[in-house]
Amino acid sequence: MSFLIYPTIKESPFLSMLGMGGGGTGTALGGGALNMKEDYNTNTYYVIIPYYSSAAPGSKNRMALFNPTTGKYAADFETSTSSGKIYRFTDTIVVTSNGSNWFKTYSYSNNWAESSSNFYSGYIGDEVKISSNTLFTVSWASSGSSTANIRVFSVGPSGLTNTHVYSQSNIGTRNSVYGMINNPVIGAQANVTASTGILSSLSRIHGKAPHDNSSNAYERRFVLSISNTSTGQHSVSGQTSNSGNYSRPIAGTGWDGYCYTSGMDGARTYITNGGSASGWSGTQVTPPSDGFHGVGTLGTSGRFLTIASSGGTRYFSFLSSGGSLSYQYTIGTNTGATVQQYPNGAATCDYDGSAGNIRVRILNGNSWSTMYAATEYPPDHMFNYNYRKIITY
Repeated sequence: MSFLIYPTIKESPFLSMLGMGGGGTGTALGGGALNMKEDYNTNTYYVIIPYYSSAAPGSKNRMALFNPTTGKYAADFETSTSSGKIYRFTDTIVVTSNGSNWFKTYSYSNNWAESSSNFYSGYIGDEVKISSNTLFTVSWASSGSSTANIRVFSVGPSGLTNTHVYSQSNIGTRNSVYGMINNPVIGAQANVTASTGILSSLSRIHGKAPHDNSSNAYERRFVLSISNTSTGQHSVSGQTSNSGNYSRPIAGTGWDGYCYTSGMDGARTYITNGGSASGWSGTQVTPPSDGFHGVGTLGTSGRFLTIASSGGTRYFSFLSSGGSLSYQYTIGTNTGATVQQYPNGAATCDYDGSAGNIRVRILNGNSWSTMYAATEYPPDHMFNYNYRKIITY
């Protein structure tokens, strides 16, 4: 089981309340502040913050583990990459590529030093965390292939170990002709204990991929029922092709048994807690950049917090299973932002250019609090949405 526990919001002297309409101020705890580092604790639920600092050595790409309860960071380490998908596995952080076969690991036992490796030749896929130490991956090995490679990895301080290999047909094709995302995207219907943020069960994965390798390929949706979260044993419980949707697919993982998938143009957004691959709502949600997944969060059942773009402005927004879209906060700059799970709700991060700091908002039920993150170096930006998703359960 996961060992993450939730440090209650009310204990934090660093939070200042924001009304749902915005406003308010945060405590300035920005990069470079003195005495803002604390010891790392396995049992603490951190907000993961990728950022860039021109004052940092090396690549200048950084990743901080920020504790909203204390206002301090427990780790702040260099990374060689400025993009990817982030997963926390207890004391190990895994970053996978958006469009290639590499992955990188960072572990507390190794002082957060970067270790690099590859899944396998030809891997262009997506991943989902299905247990506290298990990563489930889906990919096609070559262009035009309609047989998916599904590999399951055990994650620990020494990195990733491939434990199980499966193949699956009828869930899509790797497309290199039309210009869509040529890899699948997957999101889990996860059930998480609200107060702790610990995964309690996960029974289904929803995904999208190109239907075929033609120049006018449309999308195929599929559902995988997971019977064993240690081995990744599964079956295809639903699949359908959607002939009207030609856009780049995205997917989000939920905390309360829901997940969503959508096209890059926002059409045919689908939020479900069931096992069907059919059904679309009419909500239009346009992500801020190609391939940005968005992340489902706890709160109201079927409600997702994501980042939406409208008229050139980005917003932290709620998308509900009832089809409504509710803008919560304007993202002040176009230098990047993230959304991620956090006990009792969610955490959002964006760069406040006027303050020169990363602003963290915590959603606790229906109430928002805000603060500035403590980081080892002063941040310049957050990589312009290059990090597609952050999974922390």
